[in-house]
Amino acid sequence: MYRSLLIFIIMSLCTTRSMTQPIDHPHTVSLPKMICGIALLMTSWQGTHAAPTVVYELKTAQSIHMGCRPNLSWKDSVEVNGRCYCDSNFDHGIGSVKIQTPAGMKTIREVCARIGPPPAGSRKLYNDIQCGNGPANNAGDEDPGCCPGRVDLNGNGCGDKGPKFDLSVFMNEIEPEQNPIFTTTDTATPPPALLPKNADLPKYCQPRPSMQDSVEVNGKCYCSTDYSKNIDKQKIQTPAGEKTLKEVCEKIGPPPAGTQIPYNDIQCGNGPSNGGRDEEPGCCPGRIDIGLQGCDMVGPKFDLSVYKNIDQTSDATPPPAGPDLNVSPQNARVPCTQLCPSICSAICNDM
Repeated sequence: MYRSLLIFIIMSLCTTRSMTQPIDHPHTVSLPKMICGIALLMTSWQGTHAAPTVVYELKTAQSIHMGCRPNLSWKDSVEVNGRCYCDSNFDHGIGSVKIQTPAGMKTIREVCARIGPPPAGSRKLYNDIQCGNGPANNAGDEDPGCCPGRVDLNGNGCGDKGPKFDLSVFMNEIEPEQNPIFTTTDTATPPPALLPKNADLPKYCQPRPSMQDSVEVNGKCYCSTDYSKNIDKQKIQTPAGEKTLKEVCEKIGPPPAGTQIPYNDIQCGNGPSNGGRDEEPGCCPGRIDIGLQGCDMVGPKFDLSVYKNIDQTSDATPPPAGPDLNVSPQNARVPCTQLCPSICSAICNDM
């Protein structure tokens, strides 16, 4: 406003008669007119350079680019009671994007279907499919730096992140083979529900009945294996020297009747590994009947005392030979009473 007023005053002064009357030298610019021109030029220059500053400050106040300003129609997920649920039409290719789950790689559509629809309750609305945690679709507005977060706060929640998907829903119903169900002939307490140890474990670490190579019965470890991956040829130390695992298993014998606790590796979680990734430490060498929380459990080792009894028997000094019954009592080199005490008592008394 002040700039406009200044221009008006300068123009009024410059258009007065004293400023516009003819001069003696028509090709020379008078000093008053020169002053007016410079004043107008400076005023105009300040005005033309002030406008961009105002526009820049306006954009800074908005904080986000106009293309990233969210509206409620952008919503692809909602937070209800501290959990994240999909609420999307799976546009811009997001439905076919895959993420890691305890049951392996699954598409976003599969994950959303498994989690289920959001329940009733207060909702926080997010732009991307996982409450601000990604992955982003291919539209660009969900990319970091735009607005992947909340869309219900007039642009002030673009960087907000809510909870991630609760992927434990995959633990109980992964695949028929991957959901171990062990039955026994007794009334043992059923194993607890599968609980995630680490949701990032690969699929081959998920325990299942087909992994079983040994069982614990009455506090002892027994082999229960098909000797896959040449585990039968591996050797371990015994009181009788090195023996192959197949020899050890055959010597120990099959598991007796009773409640069996199954393990993945050949010696109830104590190794050695058969070379498969699933028996390595950090995967699941231990129990396979109680879900991932049993993967690190270790049971008893082999009872190798079966070899000690054999060695003692084979190496024992043979018992001394009995007395020669054809030798007379007088020439016998053993006490008479060891020969025939009931018959020779008289002779023994005479000796």
